[in-house]
Amino acid sequence: VEEVGFLLSNYDLKRLESYANNIVDHHIVLDLVPTLARLYFTNRLPIPLSFTQAAVLLGVGLQLRSIDDLAAALRLEPRQLLANFNKALVRISKLLRALREAEAAKELPTKRKVHAEPLSRSLADNLETDAKAAAQNRTEQAEARV
Repeated sequence: VEEVGFLLSNYDLKRLESYANNIVDHHIVLDLVPTLARLYFTNRLPIPLSFTQAAVLLGVGLQLRSIDDLAAALRLEPRQLLANFNKALVRISKLLRALREAEAAKELPTKRKVHAEPLSRSLADNLETDAKAAAQNRTEQAEARV
């Protein structure tokens, strides 16, 4: 997680999440793909990808090929490659989000067990006793002034 924090900013991760949620086009995240591909192919992103997804990640991320060039080389339709590219980045985005959430959960305070005992007297009794004590206190203060 620390390594991802050094390589990708929060803004980069937000862009990746936006692409994974189909909010933005793939052109918005193309600059992140070389870093993600390097992390994946050095086994620092433990996610399973299909061969086609890994091939797209390799071609776009490490060989810096365009989708059209890669489609011609792999003899696949560009739409198929984009679909596999999207699936790969969705998986990576989910993993990175889970890693960040786990890291944030470590920093949260742990739950404390609260020991509650029943009251010896009811709240109504406490209120009545305190009201009588306050009234007597006011009476004493009034007599002291006179």
